[in-house]
Parts: sequence; C-alpha cells; structure tokens
Amino acid sequence: MMASLKEEGYMLACCSNSIRATLDRTLTNTELMPFLDLTISCQEVAKPKPAPDIYLQAFQRLNVQASQAVIVEDSPIGITSAEASGAHVCRVTGFEDVNFPMIQTFLSAI
Repeated sequence: MMASLKEEGYMLACCSNSIRATLDRTLTNTELMPFLDLTISCQEVAKPKPAPDIYLQAFQRLNVQASQAVIVEDSPIGITSAEASGAHVCRVTGFEDVNFPMIQTFLSAI
C-alpha cells in the first residue's frame, strides 16, 4: 500500500505517541521507514495526542494544509487528535483495515 501511494506521488508521514527510539525501531523492523517522508514522535511536540500538535507540526514540515491531508487512525486518542487538526480522518479498527483499495476509496470520496 505504501509503495503504491509513493508511486502515485503522495507524501507519507508517521506521527506517533511513541518515543523516538520505539518509533524508529518499529518502522525499521517492519521495513516501512523507506516509504516515509517524515516521522514525528511524541517527544518532538509540546503536547502529545490527543492534542493536534503532532499533526500540525507534520503539516508545517511537509508544507501542506490540513485540508490536503488524510490521517489514518485507529485509536480514540489518535482520532481525537486527527479531527482537531482539521485534516480528513480515515478511521480504521486496526492494521488489517489499512490497504490500498480502502485508501483509494477514501481518497476518492473527499
């Protein structure tokens, strides 16, 4: 899914309430790091999720408006944070819900 999104020209970021070491280790071990343009941990913002700070910082660093962003979230705290950021929020129940056809369907609806 991430390779397909990159091929279509989308910028991808991971904004996590995990600390930097855990975030980097997880993304490296799952071989997702090469697909990401940006990663932000909870240690890099004044207020972690459920505050929208982590997403607002991502928008600024990627030079995009909230209205141009889609955030995929599964946790209630993450969803609260994403909605407060002003971005489009794609709610999922877990990683098994996240796939390229689902993302394409969501993107075509906005």
